[in-house]
Amino acid sequence: MTFFGGAQIYALSKFALVLGIVPFGVHITPLPASGGLPFPFNLQPALSPDGQGDSVNGGTEYFVSAFDFTSALNQKVSVWAMTNTDTLNAQLGIPGFTTVAVNTETYFVPVEASQKAGPIPLGKSVGQPESPLDPDDQRMQIVTFAGGSLWSTVGTAIQVGAEVLDGGAYFVIKPAWKNGVLHATVVKQGYVATKNNHLLYPAIGVTEGGNGAMVFTLTGPDYFPSAAYVPISTSGAASAIRLAAKGVTPEDGFSCYPDFGPPCRWGDYSWAVTVNNSVWIATEYIGPKVRDKLTNWGTFIGSLPLP
Repeated sequence: MTFFGGAQIYALSKFALVLGIVPFGVHITPLPASGGLPFPFNLQPALSPDGQGDSVNGGTEYFVSAFDFTSALNQKVSVWAMTNTDTLNAQLGIPGFTTVAVNTETYFVPVEASQKAGPIPLGKSVGQPESPLDPDDQRMQIVTFAGGSLWSTVGTAIQVGAEVLDGGAYFVIKPAWKNGVLHATVVKQGYVATKNNHLLYPAIGVTEGGNGAMVFTLTGPDYFPSAAYVPISTSGAASAIRLAAKGVTPEDGFSCYPDFGPPCRWGDYSWAVTVNNSVWIATEYIGPKVRDKLTNWGTFIGSLPLP
């Protein structure tokens, strides 16, 4: 069996794509190890609300990843930088690539998530009970470069009272350069969680001014899988979780039962991105659509106004 060899980067000129011509591109491999793994994993490229990114070093594109994907517990993330991206437009030279590890709050591999009891016609037909949802792992979700900082989030197991539930750990990281060397520090971080229920696949989208939202699936004894969010800004996350679309039944698809589960495959993944003064969110939930024989899940997509 061939073992996974690590992430690879393909860099293309967007300017050429906009002009409708064949873009100049480079394949960057091997990538430098982040320190947590012998190979890079799950590098999430940063989106820029202003469409410009960082102009330092002849144009810089940042990435963020979990530090050590093989560890159940992490207290670092890896920040990566592709420099001299202007060379892609000029078709001269090759971008540089570097990385640095950043100390953060602790995050853990998520736990299986329960869902509110309800009708499961497929489960009943195959003689199986209701299944929990699979929160997957602690890989990095969407990354946004806004106001000079990198906003990112991972799913994490978190203790709320006496229970271990799923929530979101978020990081606001400030990259900086000194004598051509990449440095990065956490300027804001925190957790989002709720009593008795789970938050799955958290994703953050923010404006250039640092206002936005974290979206996720809300599920547990009190909720069928629902689309929910919490406003977030440079001052931190809001205290109240808001429902965007309430789930109507449990997940009852083929992935919940043998030979594919349990638990039910879920998420893969949420998304949040700002456009002008609103944030567009997308996450999996169980909506009111008519189900087919083997599936009943859906994707909620919606827009939220920002202050």
